[in-house]
Amino acid sequence: MTEVLFALNFDITTSEEQFAQAGWRGPWVCPPGTPPVCPECRRTNEKLGVPMEIAWDPGVGNIGDFTWMWNNTEALVTERAATSLARHFDDFEFAPIVFRRRGNPFMRRTRMMTYNGDPLPDGFRLMHLKIKHLVSCDLAQSSLTLTNRCDTCKREGYDLEGVENWVGRKPGKGIFVPREAARGFRAFRVRQYCGPQLVTELVRKVIEDEGLTNVVFVEYGEFC
Repeated sequence: MTEVLFALNFDITTSEEQFAQAGWRGPWVCPPGTPPVCPECRRTNEKLGVPMEIAWDPGVGNIGDFTWMWNNTEALVTERAATSLARHFDDFEFAPIVFRRRGNPFMRRTRMMTYNGDPLPDGFRLMHLKIKHLVSCDLAQSSLTLTNRCDTCKREGYDLEGVENWVGRKPGKGIFVPREAARGFRAFRVRQYCGPQLVTELVRKVIEDEGLTNVVFVEYGEFC
């Protein structure tokens, strides 16, 4: 029986009209003794530190249960969403964030701010949704094409064919993950193509049953 994998994404039918978006400002940290970028391929070696620093993108002030970063690969979640996910799954972590004033990214605020500078309701909190697991896909079955390989940092880049955001995948295309590699995980990223946050049908059902807002599920692949 085919078990489909879905990528989390924002709801394109409502997000641009109803929900604010956000973007990270850092902090960027690098492992000790490691240069900020690879001298050969120029890929960054820096990673987001904790707490993530957030600035709101101009837009409407409604806050969904999922608030998406500018590249749609990272999300903030409300306490309601975090409580729901943590109650059902052990695949997620929820990290603290710091809000900055829009228009002056170097000025901290002690209270969280919406995009237009109005304070959020007392007690309202958002957290950075992080997926714990990183697994390897089956490259022979997946529709991933190697585009570059760096001899210095050993990283590889891939293009994904036959999958389109908010549309889904063409028959036989997508990311195929061996069940033994996933080890029973219900949410994970794929090492060779780590942007999408992939979840199983069970995660999708819980999120939909709980009525969490500003999130949709794009068919990205399946277990093999």
